[in-house]
Amino acid sequence: MRKLLFMTFVCLITTGFAQKVDLANAPENPIVFKFKLEHFNLKGDVYRFNSQYYFNKEGFLISKSDIGGDNIYIYENGKLTRDGNFNPFKVNDQGLITYRNGYDYTYNDRGLLLTSTETRVAGYKTPAVNNLTKYVYDAQDRVIKEEKYVSDVLKKTTTYTYKKVGNAIQVFKEITEAGKEPYKNENHYIDGRLVLVKDQYSDIPLIVESKLDAKGNSVEDKHINGGTLTDTFSYTIVYYSDANKPQNYTVAMIKSYDGSIIPQVRRNGQYFSTWLETPLKSTNDMLFYDDLTKTYYLAKNVYDKTLAEGTTIKMELLLKNNEVLMFLNAKDEYFIFDKGQGVLPKSEEKMASLMTGGLFVYTKDAQTLKEKTYLFKDIRGKTFVSGEILPENNDQLYYYINANSNTVAVIFKGLWVKDISKTDFKRLGDFGYLAYANGEPKYVLPEYYNMKSNQIYSGHIFDPKVDTDVRETNANASSDNQNSVSSTDSSTSCVSGNCTEGFGELKTQHSTLTGFFSGGKVNGYGKEVYNDETGYYQGEFRNGQRDGFGMYTWNSDQSYYIGQWKEGQLHGYGYIKNGTQVLQAGYYENGKQTRNLLNQDYINKRAVGNCIGDCQNGFGYYQFSNNDKYVGFFTNGQFNHVGAYTWVSGDVYIGNIRNSEFSGQGILYYKSLMTTYYGNLLNVTRQGLGVYYNKSGNIESKGYWSQGILKTAM
Repeated sequence: MRKLLFMTFVCLITTGFAQKVDLANAPENPIVFKFKLEHFNLKGDVYRFNSQYYFNKEGFLISKSDIGGDNIYIYENGKLTRDGNFNPFKVNDQGLITYRNGYDYTYNDRGLLLTSTETRVAGYKTPAVNNLTKYVYDAQDRVIKEEKYVSDVLKKTTTYTYKKVGNAIQVFKEITEAGKEPYKNENHYIDGRLVLVKDQYSDIPLIVESKLDAKGNSVEDKHINGGTLTDTFSYTIVYYSDANKPQNYTVAMIKSYDGSIIPQVRRNGQYFSTWLETPLKSTNDMLFYDDLTKTYYLAKNVYDKTLAEGTTIKMELLLKNNEVLMFLNAKDEYFIFDKGQGVLPKSEEKMASLMTGGLFVYTKDAQTLKEKTYLFKDIRGKTFVSGEILPENNDQLYYYINANSNTVAVIFKGLWVKDISKTDFKRLGDFGYLAYANGEPKYVLPEYYNMKSNQIYSGHIFDPKVDTDVRETNANASSDNQNSVSSTDSSTSCVSGNCTEGFGELKTQHSTLTGFFSGGKVNGYGKEVYNDETGYYQGEFRNGQRDGFGMYTWNSDQSYYIGQWKEGQLHGYGYIKNGTQVLQAGYYENGKQTRNLLNQDYINKRAVGNCIGDCQNGFGYYQFSNNDKYVGFFTNGQFNHVGAYTWVSGDVYIGNIRNSEFSGQGILYYKSLMTTYYGNLLNVTRQGLGVYYNKSGNIESKGYWSQGILKTAM
């Protein structure tokens, strides 16, 4: 099941005027976007509904995971402003949403939706779209007509009539579409809940019987056809007030649709919808996390295949009031859970160091690029260990006093730093220390001369623009509280493959080069990683120099350049990012930007239609009607030079673009396979020299490709 990205936003919430919603009397009125409890017909202090929707204490949706994907929602000054994908919401002074995801909306003076207009310009393999929907209401503010137009031509009309019988509202619909027979159906509602469905093709209605909890929300719907129970739907609703009540969690063994016996989580004897349960590797046990109370539980032996249907296993309390837990199995394999989710499988990068019985683990989330360093103290002989996330640190650099050796240990991205020089260091500020690595200033420890035991401190990578108060000191003092110096191999050698005419790995005094070689130099795709750990380059080479399209990443802050190069310098069109934020975009010459193409609309995320930035002749972001996305450069409204295109499937192309054709040096990421191709392409097809990496990041195949097929392996 897909994992939900969960985030809490602290903001001032005011309801404002907002769109008028009255599910009890007008249950089929259109709602532009459901973001309040009343839109979902939910009552009370709902924390989450099923495992899909999370709400804050004011009743506003803050995150969801459904067929539309995972997302989070951000409110500023009481108004919904954008989602986690930086798609903006425009809201007027009355709190009515006037724009969302390519649609414009208008309302009448009673807050009822009048028109919904979808206007999208033609894009890459996507035609222009101009769709309009109009709504008409009666004196009781109930929709009575809906008209759908495509390019100003009426395509579909739906009329609504109403009848009240007892406490039920009966809605009769007739749908007329060009070239089709009219279609009729009726839906009956009580307090906004659907209780009966009937259409013209059947005399037997579908009856929906709902079981309500104490707050009036449905926790179970039974579908009955002709007196026969056909389906049962159970819902899990967690309230904020549940945090103060005792909960009894168990696992019941039930029979699934295929006849197998599977475990099902239950709370107080009732089915409990959750995606925060995890089988623990090399055991038959289940780990479960209650995200409301931040509590971990363990259910032992639930995956034993000999268990019979009806067996119930009580969960044991493992850890309260902590979001981070480590599990160490009998094979000494460790697994980290953060808010109940496994961290390591989602990581693009992960590194760890065992220090004085504790473990530091650095991770970089593959999707969000969020970096974290975890600390687990005294893991020796334990199966479960509570942990903590070290304070946010842009460089992921930490230091502390090692109690065993009474020296200072430095942790950089989860690894113990061993290359700090003993003979070359300087004082920085009143209490700070500037440590050198391989003769270069690198690590700043701001509280070095003011440290206390049992405390973790945050450091950073040396920046001469910021760290200006550097003072000379004597060399003898540097021998205190230091690690050993690592040696550097200055020789140049081909360590694998063919570094003359083929594919190989070449080590030099300054870097390691992996790629295609011709005439003893890298030509075509290659990767260069620098020995001083300042960064790495991946992309096109000519005669051993970066030339063509490529990406360079600076390790100091994990910012990266995507764009064109010439003779080793940034030259041509390109942009610099840090995470999802674009810092620069424009044209570069000899390593310097000479033309800025990042306009204020892009910086402020101000959308005009489906475009943020300049989608005609500049740099911009464009989202299509099918949710494909493009960010990069445009010429005369076409993709050009360099950019990144993300299909709705999750596949991504990054690289050279020629008049909306994805050809030249580039990168193709296949989401479903979690594999990546680096190299030459022709219209999004592998064509020429390239390397295909498997989901573990290892080379699976390399050589010359033709029409997507590897023809000559190297």
